[in-house]
Amino acid sequence: MDDNDLPNLLIIGAPKCGTTSVFRWLAEHPQVCASKRKETWFFAGEELAYLGVRPNHNSDDLQSYLDCFDEVSDLTSVKLEGSTHYLYSDKAMDFFASLDPQPKLIVLLRDPALRIWSHFNYIKHRSKKPVEMTFSEYVDRLLDAETAADPVPTVEQWPRYLLKQQLSYSSYYCHITRWLDRCPRERIYVVALEDLRGRKAEVAQELAEWLGIDGSFYNDYEFS
Repeated sequence: MDDNDLPNLLIIGAPKCGTTSVFRWLAEHPQVCASKRKETWFFAGEELAYLGVRPNHNSDDLQSYLDCFDEVSDLTSVKLEGSTHYLYSDKAMDFFASLDPQPKLIVLLRDPALRIWSHFNYIKHRSKKPVEMTFSEYVDRLLDAETAADPVPTVEQWPRYLLKQQLSYSSYYCHITRWLDRCPRERIYVVALEDLRGRKAEVAQELAEWLGIDGSFYNDYEFS
């Protein structure tokens, strides 16, 4: 591949479903060139209004996006990024579905309720401002119809915005079918975290075969 090539592999979601592990396993393969940080967020949707991430598609050109990747090597045949919120982004779907050829897509899922529990704790522990509620209280608020009428949050309320999205983020079918309407099924690899945990090496080798890279790299690989 060339440094000016766009990625031909995306891990598009879902958040808190093992995407960081799979990204790391693939990024360490000698035939894979990964983005410098797992999630560039370049083609994210409304989240960009709260994150303030640069570069992004609203303010920067494609060269800025390409600069987010490490340099390719003579061995590179896969260029990878792993922005999990692309699963929910119309901009990401429109851009990557328009490419010829389209990139391959990896989607990781888990029990929807456990995904919400995991994301709640992740945000609670990483938030700059304390999230003053228990998980039980949080679930009650998610199920309260009044939460849907809350005003659009400010940047300072970004954790609150993320927490409000969790029911939608776990409605996998709604989001995956949108991508399937635009991308061939054979270019989308779906795996459940519950399966991944028990078959790390097997899943990595299956992914390698699907991507056309050397699966023997994972024979003695230490999976974290």
